[in-house]
Amino acid sequence: MRRFSLLLFSLILALIAQRLLATSDAFLSYVLRDSLILTAIAVLIFAVNIITQPARLPSALRHTSSAGWILIVTGILCTAVAGLFFVLPVTGVFFEQLRPTLWSVGMLLLLLGALSRPRITYALPKARWQKNHLGDFELAPIELSPRRQELLRAKASSRAAVVTTEANHISPRSEAAPRFLTPYTEIGLLLIVVTVGALLRLWSIESLPAACLPAECETLLRLEELPTSTLFGDNRELLPMVQELFRQRMDDDLLALRLAGTLLSVLTLLGFYGFARRLASASGALAATALLAVSPWHLWAMGEPNLAAPLFISVCGWLVLT
Repeated sequence: MRRFSLLLFSLILALIAQRLLATSDAFLSYVLRDSLILTAIAVLIFAVNIITQPARLPSALRHTSSAGWILIVTGILCTAVAGLFFVLPVTGVFFEQLRPTLWSVGMLLLLLGALSRPRITYALPKARWQKNHLGDFELAPIELSPRRQELLRAKASSRAAVVTTEANHISPRSEAAPRFLTPYTEIGLLLIVVTVGALLRLWSIESLPAACLPAECETLLRLEELPTSTLFGDNRELLPMVQELFRQRMDDDLLALRLAGTLLSVLTLLGFYGFARRLASASGALAATALLAVSPWHLWAMGEPNLAAPLFISVCGWLVLT
């Protein structure tokens, strides 16, 4: 199921790259660059997951080393600081060069930390428990034909069986990878991440000028041309519907648009977490959601009408993996 989900995600990513290039008004170099980067990532994910991996002996366990955790934490800090620099009203050539550099270094450290996994090899079991003629359990040496051993190994690999010790079938996976996060802790950390993301987005609204930005002015003009935005009216677009709910309680159309974008942006964090939780552990999904919460692109795109697209994709991905 995970392989199918990653294949589906790679196809969606390739479609986004194609639409990015097809919907561009002009053939610009940076549009082509971004489209090629997304296409290369999609092709890589598709190629890695389409190859049928041969059955391997479950005789090793991989875990993140101490150096890997140091790289991951350092990368998260670098990306978080870079995200703050994109939000804070800082000016100057130094900060303009520091922000993308710090963001790139943080992502590189995250990648290196995720890949730095030492291999710990365990010996295959040489005996197993079985009943004797008296009905008592005793250790008996494993004497199977090579063909039978190969079938058992393939079956164990397909079921992701845990590695057993030499004598008593104790699972080192359960000892080496316990569940650190309880459901209540997971929900609490998710609420903290979403709260921090919401505060960053509200803070970015406070730092915006009183007049509308060019993208916001264009969005407001487009929304005025649409029919009346009601929950059961003719207009079914998500952003105008949410903006209408805020505009009914205030007279400022610009503030209503910004608050609607903020609400949709926070909802994308929840949708993305539900999608990532099906692909990774709780800690991995929380880390990915935290990176999205401080992502400069996500902070910048919260006023875009197309922000409903990643929310829809995340929810659909979560439903597929359920």
